[in-house]
Amino acid sequence: MKSIKLSGIFILLGVIFIFSFGLSQMKKTEMMMQHKETEAAKGKEITIEGHIIDPYCYITMDMIGEKHKKCAQMCAKNGINLGILEKDTNIIYLVFPEGHGNPNEKVMEFIEEDVKISGKLWQKGSLNAIQIEKIEKTK
Repeated sequence: MKSIKLSGIFILLGVIFIFSFGLSQMKKTEMMMQHKETEAAKGKEITIEGHIIDPYCYITMDMIGEKHKKCAQMCAKNGINLGILEKDTNIIYLVFPEGHGNPNEKVMEFIEEDVKISGKLWQKGSLNAIQIEKIEKTK
């Protein structure tokens, strides 16, 4: 009799677990769909001219230009996200990847050089970023 009650309790717990697991999976799927909808709604096509920089060294040590190129390459290879210092406004745009790839991949050959970039603008608060679709050297 005791084993029948225990079996019933275990079956009930199993059903509750499966039901709650199913609900959590549905919630995750719903959140992922909302995430994609939000991302798709924000990107705006822009073209900017500027200089590819290592924002860490630029902001903390005022390092920029040809004399800083090797350091910026090393920083980028070690994971520092590169950026674009816009020519006319001095606004810094972080480089965003397509999906979850390496953000620096498209700009490595242009480090510490002047460029013209077309892509999608992303903004939140005071943060600006661009997903590069086209990049070319300007000097």
